[in-house]
Amino acid sequence: MRDPIVVGALTEPRDEAGHGTCGLYQPAGERVQLLRITLDTGGIRGQVDEYLKDGGKPLPAIVPDGYGAYIKDPEQETHIAAILVRGKARLLVGLGQGSTGRDSAGDMVAFLKLIAPKLLAVTGTPSSNPSQRRGTEPMPEMVPNPLREVLQDTLKTIEPLLHEMRNALDTPFKNFHTGKVWTGPVAKAFDGELDRHNGRVNLRWLITPTPAEVPEQQALEITRRYNL
Repeated sequence: MRDPIVVGALTEPRDEAGHGTCGLYQPAGERVQLLRITLDTGGIRGQVDEYLKDGGKPLPAIVPDGYGAYIKDPEQETHIAAILVRGKARLLVGLGQGSTGRDSAGDMVAFLKLIAPKLLAVTGTPSSNPSQRRGTEPMPEMVPNPLREVLQDTLKTIEPLLHEMRNALDTPFKNFHTGKVWTGPVAKAFDGELDRHNGRVNLRWLITPTPAEVPEQQALEITRRYNL
């Protein structure tokens, strides 16, 4: 992908660190998100365990004292998400559209090896001043994540409808690939569009990287932000 659209944002520094996120999007068409990177200070090991419980695999050693996992979208092999926690620092990376035929998990690990040592070097390292050392601070009280609860309720409501949509697309999708319906350059382009829409909607892909519990202050911020 050449010349993608790149969008990023930084919050005001809070508790000695700000939060940053950036996303890369296709430059044309529906501008599908290709890659998303988030760095914040809301990391706990339990979030990594959520990935592992949902079928994820542990990341290899990338940074000292780091603990991470990655998980593939069960419906789209090129979709993959990873979380890497070091102390309070949390690095989240989502590959929204990988390349068919490549090892997306290997690409994700290689990418993390490039960026994680730099991004987690300061944020995840305890201060040299004992009075400011983050490890001595009490752990914040964890509460249910309101965003995950809303996503789960939404999934229960619309999953039967999504199942009907997939079934409706499945037959024409298979018929098209028999080679007897339509052939030629235009048909090939249409085939790509049909393939993309055939596996487009997957709320489970949104729920999986969403932690079940978050610090109480973060839960309040989520509630205000999304008017829950």
